Amino acid sequence: MQNINNRVTLGIVIPTLGDRIEYLHQLFMSLDEFKISIEVVVVCPKSQILDIKSLYQGSANFKIVEDQGIGLANAINQGFREINSKYWNWIGDDDKLLAVGIEKIIDKLESDSNLSFGWGSCAYIDESSNVLSINKTGKMASKIIFFGPNLIPQPSCVFRSELTKAVGVLDTRLKYAFDQDLIMRLLKIKNAIFLPVLSAEYRWHASSLTATNKRDSARESFNVRLHSSKKFRRDLYIINYFTFPIVKVILKISRSHFRLRKFLNYSFKSN
Repeated sequence: MQNINNRVTLGIVIPTLGDRIEYLHQLFMSLDEFKISIEVVVVCPKSQILDIKSLYQGSANFKIVEDQGIGLANAINQGFREINSKYWNWIGDDDKLLAVGIEKIIDKLESDSNLSFGWGSCAYIDESSNVLSINKTGKMASKIIFFGPNLIPQPSCVFRSELTKAVGVLDTRLKYAFDQDLIMRLLKIKNAIFLPVLSAEYRWHASSLTATNKRDSARESFNVRLHSSKKFRRDLYIINYFTFPIVKVILKISRSHFRLRKFLNYSFKSN
């Protein structure tokens, strides 16, 4: 694959606190597998800059940016502003990109300008890099996201940089669902495509952000759908309109049944 329009092909933003050096080293190693030109932007605290700079031994264009310290979404946006790539994504310091799959997605995006982004399958791995499962939700995930859970694994995506700028990058008010929010905004302006290729590995462990905050993550995800999709709000209203009276009847019957049982129990005891 040749460099596209004499620009770096793929920009990769890595937000990190610098406290998982072993995993970060594994991620850096996975980046060496790319045959296309890439650039890497690490966003980290000032205290970690020298250690991370010495850790990276790859051949990509490499830059480190000091994290402003006001949230993960903002750190990713900081990195995005530094890249000069036609395509981009961000990746956690404990995850991995799989070059063959990512490059196939870029090939597809190059052949169809009507696509806002593409994604592949994502393997979920444990702390020792053993595969736990593989996300194979496929193309229906781009429809489900507007009324159900987000089944598009962000690490396995490749986004167009120009379209990301057009929709406003990541919403820094969000803590967990900023990837879902970006994906939904991109899907509103152009289609996306799923390719049956393995393009990333997401490490699932006790300290993962969504693993430790499942309830807050689910609530924020729901709110993103609620504010982003008129159809979701309409459908939710329709569901509530028809189901609420039924639920009221069921609750009324249940309360009546409870009172009846309580009365009968009291009557038997009295006798």
